[in-house]
Amino acid sequence: MGNKSSLELTLCFLLTTALCLEAAHIKITVYCPPEKMTWTEARRYCQRNHIDLVTWNTVDRVWLICSEELQPVCYDDNLVLVKKNKTWEQALQHCKAMTTPCADSPESCVYTYKVLSLHNRRDYDYVRERIYRATTDEVWIGLRYLGGQWVWLNGEEPDHQGMLPECPSQLNNCGTLSKHGTNHWPTRDCSERRNFICCGRMFILETLSKILLLLLGSSDSGAEL
Repeated sequence: MGNKSSLELTLCFLLTTALCLEAAHIKITVYCPPEKMTWTEARRYCQRNHIDLVTWNTVDRVWLICSEELQPVCYDDNLVLVKKNKTWEQALQHCKAMTTPCADSPESCVYTYKVLSLHNRRDYDYVRERIYRATTDEVWIGLRYLGGQWVWLNGEEPDHQGMLPECPSQLNNCGTLSKHGTNHWPTRDCSERRNFICCGRMFILETLSKILLLLLGSSDSGAEL
């Protein structure tokens, strides 16, 4: 019995480690196509194949290596704007159900998703620009009022509590982000329906396979004993 409990604890630890290999933070990837284009052609190319053409506001956190004039620089990230109107809880479940293969290794890696928790204040403007195509003025984010305090989905408290009401009304317990540049997180009734934004993190399938093999091997050894 003791061996079984120990094995279960070990499996739980390994699965938690595998799932947290890469935290769900915003990650920007820059692409430098070799073709030269006009600005209009470059913008169209980037929007068709990636997210958009790079601007200096977009890449204040990445290193650019493409300096040749008229050579486009496109970017992608791990965010997904979902233009469907759902309640906060429905948005949470929708993001959890999403998976997409990693571009570099689709057979061994996938992205899993959660409603975006906007931990880093400097990401605020970037995300606001990313939601400009939303069909609602505000989108759900992973911010919730629980136990007398505002928390992100992972349990962390927001760094800027001044952007939130200390004692929200009975219904306005879920956070949103406005695409119109407000300096706070508007809080809304969680049962309202609006667009939402999900953030992906990398999940290595090979790691899970190894964990399952380890579990099966340990189970066989225990059965023999």
